[in-house]
Amino acid sequence: DEILSSNIVNVEFCPFCDFPANFNNSEDRTLVCLNAVCQKESCRKCRRESHIPLRCEELEQGVDFETRKRKFIEERMSEAVIRKCPTCDRKITKETGCNKMTCPCGTFFCYVCNAKLPEDNPYRHFSNARGRCQQDTPLEQLHEMAAKRAGLEALRVFNERNPESVNVRAPDINALAGVKKKAKLTTTERRR
Repeated sequence: DEILSSNIVNVEFCPFCDFPANFNNSEDRTLVCLNAVCQKESCRKCRRESHIPLRCEELEQGVDFETRKRKFIEERMSEAVIRKCPTCDRKITKETGCNKMTCPCGTFFCYVCNAKLPEDNPYRHFSNARGRCQQDTPLEQLHEMAAKRAGLEALRVFNERNPESVNVRAPDINALAGVKKKAKLTTTERRR
């Protein structure tokens, strides 16, 4: 009642525990409850447990588990190759060049780890001996690794949220990530 009477805008309540959450981004489809006991993710539109990447209508139509699993994994893998500026949250995807990104807001950040880089010398981040980020990484390799990690994690999360779908066929994550399969050498080729 205090929150409602305080005229705070963009407040929504968790449908599972009524814990309040402030929403600055109206595009977010999911409400993540910050109540330490609850911590459930729910759909802001239908107020059911989060079903992204499915739309509410698709959920009501009863889309099969295999399709839901594939869509969920594909969505997470796509998100893995998109970075957000650590200052303004603008979505950015690298197409060419080194791993020092410059957001239109003026922030420098690392494409590999998403760390905000120092304004006076953003390249210092890449010369740090303890750092794990290289200034140049083949883009295809970087995106494949990120997509594969995200795909495996998405599969784990989907199966955890939907235990009845564990035995449902999952998509080939390597194929979705674009991972190149090493050609096996035939016996004749190995002898040469």
